Amino acid sequence: MFFMGTTSTFLKLCMPLLLRRFDHLRVFAVCTLVWPLTFALMPALNAVARQRQSALLWAGIRLVLVMSRVGTMVFSIVMILVRETAPGPASLGTTNVRLRVAQRGCYQVRSGPTAPSSSRDIDAYSSLFAVRSSGRD
Repeated sequence: MFFMGTTSTFLKLCMPLLLRRFDHLRVFAVCTLVWPLTFALMPALNAVARQRQSALLWAGIRLVLVMSRVGTMVFSIVMILVRETAPGPASLGTTNVRLRVAQRGCYQVRSGPTAPSSSRDIDAYSSLFAVRSSGRD
């Protein structure tokens, strides 16, 4: 737990330096490439654990944890890239909303069929503000 907090703090302190030194898109690409490698290393950790090499196992676990934190920096960098590419301040809000909807859609595809409950929520919300006639016309 202490290691993950220290790693996150260190990366958050280093991120402005990285973004100043390198192009935002390049940092985004590197962080995006690190994310799949994180999952690719997990079977290797299983093989190390089966050989009972404790020191190597813990070093590998720390490496995977650091890589996972580097991979999650992508979400912050996406917001910076959106801010840079938005045509103006008026369209920035719309761009951010579309980005969030797209990210949420990807999350919903991954988490399963949630569309029926979402459509029910939207229906309940729209019927709350619907104008109802009293029947006396």
